[in-house]
Amino acid sequence: MGQLVIVAGQSLCVAPAGGSTTFAYKTFNPLGIRYRIRAVGGTHWDSTGFDLAGVAPIQVDPFAKAATSTTLIMCGGTTDIHNGDTAQQVYDDMVAYADARRAEGFGTIVNLTIPPNTANTGGQETVRQAANVLVLADAQDAFDIKVDLTGNANLEDEGNVTYYYDGVHWSEAATAIVAALLTAALP
Repeated sequence: MGQLVIVAGQSLCVAPAGGSTTFAYKTFNPLGIRYRIRAVGGTHWDSTGFDLAGVAPIQVDPFAKAATSTTLIMCGGTTDIHNGDTAQQVYDDMVAYADARRAEGFGTIVNLTIPPNTANTGGQETVRQAANVLVLADAQDAFDIKVDLTGNANLEDEGNVTYYYDGVHWSEAATAIVAALLTAALP
């Protein structure tokens, strides 16, 4: 049964514009690791309304025991911030999502920090930065591995069309960077 990776989250998990490849493909295909993407654009982590927690029992949890080793990669948070969540709420919702997936049987949980985007208005960029501090500190010990995307200058430049084709979503070049950061963080 081997190893299986599930990538769950928001629209950054899916292929960038032009049908180019996802960061998951660039990370796991060269390693020969099976993976599935279970992402829904425009959703948030919590369990109110259109959310990732609500679809997880159908789209994510069945894979938790589908292999001898299962890893969950979490990528999201932008929509939560745009919906008005505080940094603490974003982190708490991520923790609740991770804890529920671990209870279903996922062995390793990886969380990517939230990248910037040009859609942030008002204090949303401050909330994103504060949420990332909470994710990296991970006081609840919910994430086995944290991948800090904010340490890469190219991923922090959401106005650069080489890396963000629309100011929000990653380009082919950005998914290559994310794949390299993720590969370096994995055991």
